Amino acid sequence: MAFVLALTTTRRALTRPSTTTIAVTTARRAMSNASSTATPLLPALATPDAVAKLLTHADAAVRARICVLDTTWHMPHFKRDPLDEFHHGPRLPRAQFWDIDALAQHGTDLPHMLPITESDLAKLCAQLADPTRDGARGQPLVREGQHVVVYDRAVVPARTACRVWWTLRALGWPVDKVSVLDGGMDAWTKAGLPAEPEGTAPVPLAEADPEVVAVLKDMPVWQPTTVDADLIRDLDFMKTHLDTVQVVDARPPGRFAGRDPEPRPGLSSGHMKGALSIPAGAMLDPATGKFWPREKLAEIFATLRKDMDVVASCGSGVTAAVVAFGMHLVDPAKKVPIYDGSWTEWASRGMPIVKDDATE
Repeated sequence: MAFVLALTTTRRALTRPSTTTIAVTTARRAMSNASSTATPLLPALATPDAVAKLLTHADAAVRARICVLDTTWHMPHFKRDPLDEFHHGPRLPRAQFWDIDALAQHGTDLPHMLPITESDLAKLCAQLADPTRDGARGQPLVREGQHVVVYDRAVVPARTACRVWWTLRALGWPVDKVSVLDGGMDAWTKAGLPAEPEGTAPVPLAEADPEVVAVLKDMPVWQPTTVDADLIRDLDFMKTHLDTVQVVDARPPGRFAGRDPEPRPGLSSGHMKGALSIPAGAMLDPATGKFWPREKLAEIFATLRKDMDVVASCGSGVTAAVVAFGMHLVDPAKKVPIYDGSWTEWASRGMPIVKDDATE
């Protein structure tokens, strides 16, 4: 069983995650296992056809076991509202909206940080259980026993889907009960599969599929109370262990090298000492937006040092999850933590910055 982070009011508890544990109830301990005992409904990377078969299954009990989350998010400078776009469509059938900025840590200047304190987890539990929350469609967001499918509608169709895949795992959700939709909404549309069309508002799930809602009433609402410390790294850890871990930076090469500006105003570009550039886009076939086969992903990661543990980083902890997911597809048993604050935290806190063989 993975070590689980004690609920604290500071991020310092994450400095030595390998030795941190917490006593939890039997039910919650079962939820934090690396995997469940039942046969997974879907693999980690799910095809549109496989998801569609479950969503349209004749048995309502099977349909109820699938929870679909639209995780779309856009960089602030694009000035696009993903929730408005969710309401406008298109959407996967029965999809609910997971807002990575709202379902996050409070009281920090860093974007969409994983909730890790007791108070933030309590707020998250209340949000997940609130059927009136915008995008919830009259139901709690996730129920225990479901298989979660995450997708997004972004230009990079795996970006925030992988971030939520990682978030669920970090909050104790079983790794074999969450899948990323390969190719996202675009692949679903191109496959000609049924969707809630553009220009239509999402109706409550009780109207969309009342048989499923009847089954859901007997399934407990998911209420995460712990954080898996093996999957997250903070600034204190990075400062202390930078020379002993392999940082994989998922940002575009120009930002990594310090040639191109960061999209966040006032933030210097560059990279951490010893970091390796593997852009998130390298995980995907540009022609389809789908992940490369396992063999090609393994070739991409062949340059990683074998004598160091990997920590994935990016601009704000989003595209780092694409790299972490790619590594999971190559080696499902290996946990790849994410530096949650990533470059936004590192550069804004006055940490050393490497630019094209020079250091700031």
